[in-house]
Amino acid sequence: MNSPPEGIAAGFTSNLLPNATQLASVREFARCGTLPPEPSFLEMASSLAPAELKRYDLEIQRTQTELDRLVAERRSLVSYTGLCRAILSPIQRLPSEILSEIFDLCFPEEIYRIKPTTTVREEEKRISYHHLFQLAKVCSRWYRIAMHTAKLWSTIVVDTRLWAKSALPRTTLLGLLDSSLCRGGNYPLSLQVDATASNYYSRSVLELLSVHARRWNKVYINAHNRGNGLSKYSGGLGRLKKLELVGDWKAADFFENAPQLQEFEFTGRVQCLPKIPWTQIRKAAFYAHRRDSLASSLSTLLLPPNATTFTLSIDLRRCLFDEPLNSVITSDVQRIRLMLAADDGQELAVGRLMDSLILPSLRSFSVYPQPGKNPPIWTSPQFVTLATRSGFSENLTSLSMHAMLTDSDVLQCLEVLPNLQNLHVVDCTSPDATQVVITDEFLRKLISAPDAPTLIPELQCLTLRSVLEFSDSSLVEMLNSRAGLDEQDVFTVKLVPLASRRRELSFELMEEIAKEVSKGGLAFILLEH
Repeated sequence: MNSPPEGIAAGFTSNLLPNATQLASVREFARCGTLPPEPSFLEMASSLAPAELKRYDLEIQRTQTELDRLVAERRSLVSYTGLCRAILSPIQRLPSEILSEIFDLCFPEEIYRIKPTTTVREEEKRISYHHLFQLAKVCSRWYRIAMHTAKLWSTIVVDTRLWAKSALPRTTLLGLLDSSLCRGGNYPLSLQVDATASNYYSRSVLELLSVHARRWNKVYINAHNRGNGLSKYSGGLGRLKKLELVGDWKAADFFENAPQLQEFEFTGRVQCLPKIPWTQIRKAAFYAHRRDSLASSLSTLLLPPNATTFTLSIDLRRCLFDEPLNSVITSDVQRIRLMLAADDGQELAVGRLMDSLILPSLRSFSVYPQPGKNPPIWTSPQFVTLATRSGFSENLTSLSMHAMLTDSDVLQCLEVLPNLQNLHVVDCTSPDATQVVITDEFLRKLISAPDAPTLIPELQCLTLRSVLEFSDSSLVEMLNSRAGLDEQDVFTVKLVPLASRRRELSFELMEEIAKEVSKGGLAFILLEH
């Protein structure tokens, strides 16, 4: 620390400083423009002031130097104690394995998926794992964990459609992708790839990914097999468990060598399916987006003999009916979801679909419209026939009906499903729709009475997506009759009022339902659409 100049005492005050009375007197003389009777004190102040001001300058300089020292020392102490606290913080005592799990929780899932809103900058960040490099800047230990924990590099998302818009050259982008792949070591790899851009980018990306094919675990690829970078791959896919493909893959045969593959989803035409080990498949889904024959779709896609879950999404407005079904298709699937689109007059399509199946092991049957499309037209006679020949009365426990139907359609189907436990019904899908399914008649049919047979007596969960055109009294009566029928189970009702023609539930109704719920054996859930 610098010493103050010799002869200067710390914190001095000049004797020339006037008091309040002196200052007021001098100001008065200056205002009036007159001299005091004895002006000697003014002469003394004027002559001695330069020396006194110099003393002040020296004192200010000394004080500023001292202040700078104190500020610098304080800043150094803050930094030092911060480092001490950081070293002693609990996170520093965490094992590297726990830190790596925390880093894994920082994974930005909103970026690592194929979506239309992704920008070129996001594409560059995700193929390089920018978020891990941000964590790696904290300290050398975090750098080692982030760069050398293979699990953290186990998800790769690539959209070659954005590569052409990047200012980075292809070699740089491929280098970033290759580094991320290599840091994943031998850890199972999840892939989401859109390789529908020009072969200039897509082929290079797929060739690079094929080098790591032995690690593939869950894979989504949107590409065309003809001419892509996987065409020449001949290695094994020993870790592949889930495969989702979009496009033309009819020439692909390398997926047959995947001994653990159990889930398969395909979007495209039936004729473009790849060769896969169908006998292993437990969960299958087909999403048709072009004209396809209903006959070829069913005969091909219900082929997996061991599948327990099957989803078929097909636009019945585009189906071809010129190919006859030579025989009814039998499948042992336990869960089937039909996502259908149809216009008025498409009963033939839905009916033919049901007429073509025998499902003796089925436990869950669901019909939904395709997103943004009109719902299919339900055909109760064909469903009842399907239920009869498939033995739904014994096995079917879950039914979801989101279609153009009436309350009598639903009730006709429920009569042949005595073991049904879960029922989901939607009665309206748009403001212009006129059909109402969840009527007073429908709810009264579900009332359990001791002196009459009960429709679907095993029902445990009832979900109604409704415009709420039934009366409050019918709803309460049905709830009261079903509550507490089984001491071990709770009867659950989920009500989802649709936005179209929506009405609010009255306070009196909610209060009455709350009283029944408080007695036990009943759960009532009101959800937003």
